[in-house]
Amino acid sequence: MIGTAGPEGAMPRLRAGAFPRPATATASGGRVLTWVTAAYFAAVLLPLTVSLGGLSLTGVRILLLAVTLPLFVQLVTGRYGRLIATDWLLLAHVAVMGVTLMFTSPELAVTQAGSLGIEIYGSYLLGRAWVRTPDEFARLARWVVALVLLALPFAVVETMTGRPLLLEILRAVPGTSTNETVDAGQRIGLNRVQLTFPHPIHFGVFCATSFPLAMVAMRARMRRIRRLAIGALCAATALLSLSSGGLLAIAFQIALIGWATLTRAVPARWRVLVGLAVIAYVAVDLASNRSPIQVFMTYATFSPHTAYWRALIFEHGLQNVWNSPWVGIGFNDWERPGWMHTDSVDNYWLLLAMRHGVFGFLTMAAAWILLIARAAGRPLPAGGEVRMQRLGYVFVMLGLIFSFATVHAWNSIHAFAFLLLGAGAWFGTAPDALLEDGRGAPPAGPAGPPRLPGATRAVEPPRHVPTPAPDPVPAPRPARADAAGSPRAEARHSRFAPVHRRRT
Repeated sequence: MIGTAGPEGAMPRLRAGAFPRPATATASGGRVLTWVTAAYFAAVLLPLTVSLGGLSLTGVRILLLAVTLPLFVQLVTGRYGRLIATDWLLLAHVAVMGVTLMFTSPELAVTQAGSLGIEIYGSYLLGRAWVRTPDEFARLARWVVALVLLALPFAVVETMTGRPLLLEILRAVPGTSTNETVDAGQRIGLNRVQLTFPHPIHFGVFCATSFPLAMVAMRARMRRIRRLAIGALCAATALLSLSSGGLLAIAFQIALIGWATLTRAVPARWRVLVGLAVIAYVAVDLASNRSPIQVFMTYATFSPHTAYWRALIFEHGLQNVWNSPWVGIGFNDWERPGWMHTDSVDNYWLLLAMRHGVFGFLTMAAAWILLIARAAGRPLPAGGEVRMQRLGYVFVMLGLIFSFATVHAWNSIHAFAFLLLGAGAWFGTAPDALLEDGRGAPPAGPAGPPRLPGATRAVEPPRHVPTPAPDPVPAPRPARADAAGSPRAEARHSRFAPVHRRRT
């Protein structure tokens, strides 16, 4: 059950290093990746851009330019486990971007395919290389949660005053530029928090990823009261964005956690949930004069005006896809009624299909779906830490999928999403011995090994007892002759020789 603890209400803390690292992961390589990832997170939250020869290079892109090629070489040589379909699908998506832009926006083909490709594939490779064990996934979860909690004081100041303090500090760095302040207005009397992201909705989506990591993935390493408190703070920070993307992700993740808790005794609970979702989709499609997607977008917004506008964007954007299904429209303006004055498309998945055609959308969608399905379908021990980490990860990725249906992702949040995508590949590729909780744990103390909630109490291993020496084998006795002079038949023995006699 999610949110429960042991008999005393405390969660035992698993010691770092309880799970073995893969043989290919050297200590030095792990330290290097840790420092690279720390710099990556700093570049995500402190976005600085430098201009070089007409190119705008963000901190994330500069870092990824330095590490992507070495990481790719190590990936194809098997250092990070066996290759999976997502490794090739994302590479195919980058190639499709380049080809389609050569037809639609040739002047932008090299720069846009290069910059977006490095954000997508470089971030994915970094997550795939850095996170390959339960300890490393726990480290990722702690980092994301810690960054959100550190952002909370700045978010409170910004929602009260309307001043993004971190952006004002970043603008003082010479020779660089950063994101502009967005006048997103107020909702329920509060200013929408942007922090350092290009838009408040990006800040909300970023914070929403920390909620299931704190509530579910950290269950085995954090006491219940502390976990609930931190989860509530993460959710509150996301809500300060006052944007549908963050709120939708939090609401969806709460619903998934509630379903997991209420149906913990149902073996096929996730198949049941998928079946109910399909039934609901068909029912809405039959009962409404709008498509279920349009109905969903209506209730996934703050105001009826926003819902109506997003429904129009989806309707006319989909028509652009059917008008140019093979190569898309690139970065050209899309066709729409003249009174739709803005060219904004608040749907990442729809914009992929509009810009790069059906193949561009399918390669990206398949990459996400296959990796998540592979991770979710891996048999794991019930109640173990890796199982809860996997559950939290799936909740994060499903929340991102739904959030990206209400917002276009670019720059920091775009790259960060693919880091998270790569960080879950190990659930499907790690060896079985690494995923069997507790088998690689260090010996327990007098109280026995720690017990995860929902799992049966582990049996304390017996103390070492000297093995008694085997019984001596009796020397054979000479056969005695009977009255006829023939040797007497030996007495019948058990089919177990004396040296192999069973002991209780």
